[in-house]
Amino acid sequence: MGIRTALATVPVIIALWLGIAAYLVQKYQANLDETSRDTRNFSHAFEENIRRTVEAIDTTIRAVRVARASDPVHFDIQAWERDSGLTRELTLQISFADRLGNVVTSNLGSTASPVSIADREHFRIPRDTPEDRLFISRPVLGRVSKRWSVQFVRKVYDTDGRFDGVIVASLDPAFLSRFSDSLHIGRGALLLIGEDGIVRSVAPSGLSALNADLSPTRLMAGIVADPQGTLETSGLADGLGRIFSWRRVDPYGLVVIVGLSTVDALTGYQRDLKVYVTSDRKRSAASRFPRATALPITSWWIQSLIHRRTKRATSRTSSTGSTRVCRAWQRAWATKRIRSRGCEQNWRRSRRRLTWHPAPETILPGCASHSPMRVN
Repeated sequence: MGIRTALATVPVIIALWLGIAAYLVQKYQANLDETSRDTRNFSHAFEENIRRTVEAIDTTIRAVRVARASDPVHFDIQAWERDSGLTRELTLQISFADRLGNVVTSNLGSTASPVSIADREHFRIPRDTPEDRLFISRPVLGRVSKRWSVQFVRKVYDTDGRFDGVIVASLDPAFLSRFSDSLHIGRGALLLIGEDGIVRSVAPSGLSALNADLSPTRLMAGIVADPQGTLETSGLADGLGRIFSWRRVDPYGLVVIVGLSTVDALTGYQRDLKVYVTSDRKRSAASRFPRATALPITSWWIQSLIHRRTKRATSRTSSTGSTRVCRAWQRAWATKRIRSRGCEQNWRRSRRRLTWHPAPETILPGCASHSPMRVN
């Protein structure tokens, strides 16, 4: 009986461990799903922030272009910036380059020597593009500001409608750090890239280099396939696994990306895993559970075996004299089914042993301390 009871507890223990495993799997997936939702929400907020920023810069460029059109020869961009009240919180520099690519004026003042941007992409592409649209360059080292910046460019027309130069607003790529700090995303990441896969801005800075090409990555493959989506990968420079969500910022040819660390995402799962499975200096509940269950069960089983053997040994050693006579009378009366006047017999067979329950009125002589029977 003891062995059967002990073995009966094995399915209970297995069921409990299966329940813990199912809970941990559910916890793991729930943490990842919650993080995926967070990245999608953050990417939407990031898109709105970038869209407003780009629109504000474009509005500034258009205002400069309108102010210059009224008097191109005497236009003073420094006086215009001071009088317009437009903020320079984001832009490092606003400058004008003529149709040959020579920088004519800048809000940073005149330079000691002439500066030309005729060889730069952000001059050549607007010049050669028939449409009047905002061009956003990859990060370049400014020849006037001497700092890395992303160039926002629109072309300028003369009175005959011909190309007459470009107005350039330079954006500090580090502006993403301020937005990243406001989100409190731990080891997360923010990226602003172009549809060409080139990184325009990134936070934190160690995640990827400016001008890095993400075209060979799984992340860029997903961006090409869908205008918005979510992907788990560790294919960036720091090698940290993250869940990324992205959204395109049309019509500017930009893509915003938000990534949240899977390590941070699984904090709740890791905490429960430590509680139920792993152990440290203070043993976890699960590491104590096998000992807490197996030890009492084993102890009870051993005590049960000892008790049964002791009981059998005592029964064998105490079966002497009248005990044997009484048991012989019991077996004989039961076998022959003797029924005599004044004698009641109640018996049953249980396995191999016969148990008697005679009425306690009179007893057979010589059996005072054993099985009582009624006699005349």
